[in-house]
Amino acid sequence: MPGRRSSGASKRPLLSLLSSEAPSAPLRDVDRGQERPLRIARRSRHTGPRGTIGPRRGRQAVRTSIDDILRRAISPAHVRPEGTLTSPRSYGVYELPTRVGATRRFRFGNHPVRMRELQAEFGGCALRHLFLSRADAVAVARALNG
Repeated sequence: MPGRRSSGASKRPLLSLLSSEAPSAPLRDVDRGQERPLRIARRSRHTGPRGTIGPRRGRQAVRTSIDDILRRAISPAHVRPEGTLTSPRSYGVYELPTRVGATRRFRFGNHPVRMRELQAEFGGCALRHLFLSRADAVAVARALNG
C-alpha cells in the first residue's frame, strides 16, 4: 500500500523525523536503507528536424522560415547607442569581405561590439540584418552560411 512503511524500515521514532532539528545521519530511502541520489533536472535542448526554429508547442516544433525571421529585422535607426551596447539590446548579422577567405562568411553578435571586433580581426565587415532576438540572428547567420 503506498505511503506505508515496510516492517524493516527505519528504527527512528516518528517524532524525531518531524522535529525541527536537522538529522544527524544522511537522508536515506525508507524502503531500501540507501542514500537518496541527488537528481538535478536538466533542460533539454530541442533538436528537431531541419528547418524548425523556436520553442516547441506540445509535441510539434514550430516551423519558421527564414523569410518570417527576416521580417522581424529592425533598422539601425530604431536603436540608440548606450555605452558600448545599444538600447534596446540588439544582435547583428555581419558579412565578412570575400578576400578574407573565412570558413563562415556570415557572423552574428551583440551590436555594435561584435562589429568592432570583426573589423579589427578581418579588416572590415558589413551589417546585413539587425534583430532584437539573439535566436533570430543565430538562425539567419546559420542559414546564410549554408
